[in-house]
Amino acid sequence: ARRSRVFAQPPFYRLFGVGPYNDATALVVWSGMGFRPWFAVIDHVRDPLLGRVRPLPDGSCYLIPLPSADEAHYLVGLLNAPAVRAFLQSRSSGSKRGLSRAVLSRLQLPAFVADDPDHAGLAKAAAAVARYGDGVAPPSDEERADVDARADRLLR
Repeated sequence: ARRSRVFAQPPFYRLFGVGPYNDATALVVWSGMGFRPWFAVIDHVRDPLLGRVRPLPDGSCYLIPLPSADEAHYLVGLLNAPAVRAFLQSRSSGSKRGLSRAVLSRLQLPAFVADDPDHAGLAKAAAAVARYGDGVAPPSDEERADVDARADRLLR
């Protein structure tokens, strides 16, 4: 039997990693399992019973709370850029918990400036690539290449 103070008292279930950051306007998430970095913005979904809700990532995901969806898409555009992904993969241990916040904190990415046209352009392009499903076609190779090119220009 598993022995732990956490599981010693009722209730029989717990939610871990839930805090005020879960209420941020936008969340950037990535899997803490595996060593291939891929980042996404968690958006709200329409549940037939609950209405408009945002899924909560489980304990195997890391998240970055942000004040706006534009900033979240901008950050995802930068983090998913080939140069950044290659850097992160080179720093990964290759273990099942290969990419931590500590590794990400070493990145020196340009801070989001909402009225900068290059930043806004990357945010818009990255949001467009992320918006598929529910009848919307997956992004084209050209759309993905546009996001990568915009991110690359900002990373130089």
